[in-house]
Formats: sequence, C-alpha cells, structure tokens
Amino acid sequence: MQEPELLYSEKRRNWRVMSVAVKSPPALALSLLLVLIFAPSGLAQSHVEKAKVLDEYIRNQYRSSYTVAKRAEPKPDERLKAIAKGFQRYNKEVSTSAGIQYAGYIMEACAQFGINDPALIAAMIVKESTVRPNARSRYAHGLMQINWNVHKKSIAAKFPWIKTLNDLMVPRNNILVGTWILSRYLNDSGGNMDKALHRYLGTSGTRYVRKIMGYKSTFKKELQRI
Repeated sequence: MQEPELLYSEKRRNWRVMSVAVKSPPALALSLLLVLIFAPSGLAQSHVEKAKVLDEYIRNQYRSSYTVAKRAEPKPDERLKAIAKGFQRYNKEVSTSAGIQYAGYIMEACAQFGINDPALIAAMIVKESTVRPNARSRYAHGLMQINWNVHKKSIAAKFPWIKTLNDLMVPRNNILVGTWILSRYLNDSGGNMDKALHRYLGTSGTRYVRKIMGYKSTFKKELQRI
C-alpha cells in the first residue's frame, strides 16, 4: 500500500498530465489521453478519473470544432446583405430592405428546389427584370419574368396558393416559381446549366447565358467579401 504523501504526490502529477492533455493540440492530447487510459492503475487512479478526462477532452474538441465552423460560415444576414448590395449595383432604386427581402426568398427557393447557387438566381433576376417586381412584357411577368400562359396549370398544381397572375407578381411567389422552373429544366437537361438557361429563355442565344454568368460573378464577389 502506498504511503499517503506519495499517493497525494502521484495524484497531483496525474492531474497535471490530464490538464496538459485536455489543453494540448488534438493529436498530442489524444496521445496523452491514451497513455492515461491504458496505463497501470498507479498512473490513472480510477475509471472515474478516466471518464472525467475523456468527457472533458470530448467537450473541448466539440467546442473547438464548433467555434471554427461558426467563424468560417458567414452569418445568414450577411449573405442577404451581400446579395442586396449586388442588386443595388444594377438598380439603384432597390432599397436595402427590399434587396434583403428578395435575397431571403432566393435562399428559401434554392433550399427548396436544390439549386445550390443563390448567386445564379440573383443574376437571373437582374437579367430578366433588372430587379423590378412589377416588370411586365408581352408574355412574362415579375422579378423572374414568368410566362403565366405557358406555366399556369403546372404552377397551380405545384403552388396551390398561386391562383392568379396577381398572385404570381408577389415577389416571393415569383422567385419560388422561377427557381422551380429552372430546377425542372436543369433536371431535364441532365445538369447542363447552359441548356437549362436556354430553355428558360425560350431560345438558344448564347448572349443571354453570358450576361447571366457576368452578373453571377458580381454576386459571387459580393459574397466572397463577407
């Protein structure tokens, strides 16, 4: 049996090793912890001590990973502001609040219909309507210039709350519908974005795609500044 003073000294040494393990870089910390866990009972006094050290190690690693991830990921409102700023480059009449609102609808639509590129949808809005929610041409309407006559039935089936052309003109509805139509065309074309965009336009003109890609690069730059 160990004498009290020696036992106390050994416990202090063990906890110093444990403390170093918890605060060290992951690779070194894990090595130290493995030494403690598989060491004779004289080095790691009990299963309780081992459990405490492992628990603290796991918690610290989780906190560290979570902190790094949070720092690397832009806040949602910052992304919305970046897209709004891009809109204002092409239409100075777009207020910050309206731009942020449209950006939020873009994020919602992209998440719902599997378009992993909000800058692309923003670019389409610039090309189609110059970010004017009330934009109308002979056949197309709203921010994303939806052809109501062509898509009326499919829109009603997918979005039962959109019953009239006035409903389609609501910015959120228009962005949801436009993104959904693009996602269908993208799926039909086997993921070929050029073909999907040509079909969205209704012609095979390359200038349309070039314009959209140019606008898209502007939004990408704004997002990269976050």
